Amino acid sequence: MSLPMPANITCDIYHGQNLPPAPPDVPGATGYLEEDFRNLKPAINPIFTYTHILRVETTVDVRDGYSGVPGGSAVYVSNQSGTRFQVQAVARVGRGTAVDHKIVYLQRINLTWPSNDV
Repeated sequence: MSLPMPANITCDIYHGQNLPPAPPDVPGATGYLEEDFRNLKPAINPIFTYTHILRVETTVDVRDGYSGVPGGSAVYVSNQSGTRFQVQAVARVGRGTAVDHKIVYLQRINLTWPSNDV
């Protein structure tokens, strides 16, 4: 299946305690990244605060902290030297349709500016 829109980023994905400079678990994944700063508010559950949404194909191996991987996945846009995001949650949307894909809720970690990656 495919994304409902063209990909606008590439990223490297690391699982658990695997972090740069080690090789990524999923190198060069493509997806559609968008900001979602509407979610930045006092949260009842601060574990599920996110700043961005990433849409990827169902075949991309990305994990949240609830999938049995301590700490879940970290996503680096555009590569392991880029901006770091921590995966908060992963959901599958559009199951059984032509736009079946995963939606990944991300929390931006590197809050340094300027950033040409996002």
